[in-house]
Amino acid sequence: MNALSLKRTDNYGYECIELRDFVQRFKKLSLDCILNIYQSQRPVEAIIQSNRLVTTLPSDIFTIVTYDTAIMYEYQRVHSQVSMSSDLGCTLAIHLAHFLIQTLCKVHKRYRNNFYDSLERCCAAANDFLQMITLFEKWIEDFIHSHQLHRDTHRPYFLSLQSQRQELVSIYLQDAVYSAQMAHNFVMQPIQEDLSKYLFTKEWEYPSEPTYVVVTSIIKTLQDFLQDVQIFLASTFLLHKFIDSLMMAMVTFFVHQLLIKAKHIRKSVVVSKNTHRFKNSHRAASQFVNDIVTVQAYFETLIPLSPGLESSIQRHFHPLESICIFINIITSWHHAQTSLPEDILQISHVLHRIAGNVTAKFLRDLTLLFTVSSKLSNKRARKIYHRVRSNLKMIQAYETMDNYCYYSIIDETQSKLPPVLRLDQFLSLFYQRRDLKSFTI
Repeated sequence: MNALSLKRTDNYGYECIELRDFVQRFKKLSLDCILNIYQSQRPVEAIIQSNRLVTTLPSDIFTIVTYDTAIMYEYQRVHSQVSMSSDLGCTLAIHLAHFLIQTLCKVHKRYRNNFYDSLERCCAAANDFLQMITLFEKWIEDFIHSHQLHRDTHRPYFLSLQSQRQELVSIYLQDAVYSAQMAHNFVMQPIQEDLSKYLFTKEWEYPSEPTYVVVTSIIKTLQDFLQDVQIFLASTFLLHKFIDSLMMAMVTFFVHQLLIKAKHIRKSVVVSKNTHRFKNSHRAASQFVNDIVTVQAYFETLIPLSPGLESSIQRHFHPLESICIFINIITSWHHAQTSLPEDILQISHVLHRIAGNVTAKFLRDLTLLFTVSSKLSNKRARKIYHRVRSNLKMIQAYETMDNYCYYSIIDETQSKLPPVLRLDQFLSLFYQRRDLKSFTI
């Protein structure tokens, strides 16, 4: 029961409470109740018929909001000067409705990051936040009807209420999407911790058994988690957002592993050791391209789950496809050729859209990885690097990243994603940290 319940007796009832005192008590106790709900840890429950995951957060919140509204109506019923039919009563009701919506916004923003400690809780939060939109819309529609606010939709207080309404719905929707996206962390965790150590190793380059392929284990992991998430999430809309974020995370994962490999090679060159290099750069490049094709093909099998995935797959795998093109050009360039292939410069333009100001460093690492010679200072690697770098300087001279960046096409929700889901931000952060650690560029 809400702590706001104001006891009515023969000697003391609502009629004994002054308006200012009522408003103060209403606000304080409403805020306390909403805070208590968000601060409480709720178990994740599975709905019996569908097995989708939820908590009691939506029902707890809007039970309180509905009860608080009933308290306000009761006060108005007792005090004729603030009855619902009077201007003062309408002003009071809208003022308190504004307060409730503002409180819901502020408290939700403050505690929303407490729901992302497991895959199950991420999925439950995504479902809960969508359900809160439904419950909130029902409450606000009942409120508007009770006060007949729809009779004059141009009055300032009504427009203000509608503006707050849209803001809260937008917050709930964005956080439902974000919760579904954050579930990718718990899928990537075993891939990063257990499977990444086998990627780009000698065993990866030359499997001891034809059936032993690292990418097969990665896809099996993705399949296992997706089976669960399909059940856990309440809508195909949320499932699409989850798969979308998973694709972005996989793209960043592969690029990150390339950079780690390049870092190990650079360190080994400094101490004049031929360690960590691929035994056969042509074979390694081919293996990497096949891995990317295989992972992309897996995500294409998911298109029936959400037709919108088709365009997402093309967009998210574009950076990896461009990297594969660059790698293939490098490993196919023969020693006898004296001039740098024009394709190198063309693909460097494309990669510049993705990597921005760190493009030259990024391409240097890719060149280092897939150069046949074991020496960092060989003419072939240096020629590619310096030609590409000078070419990028000319590009940057007349084009800014604001209108040249590949990621400028993303929507508002994606712009707020963590760096691990934004390859451009991840690359920038990676090289910033590397520079701080005084790695040789």
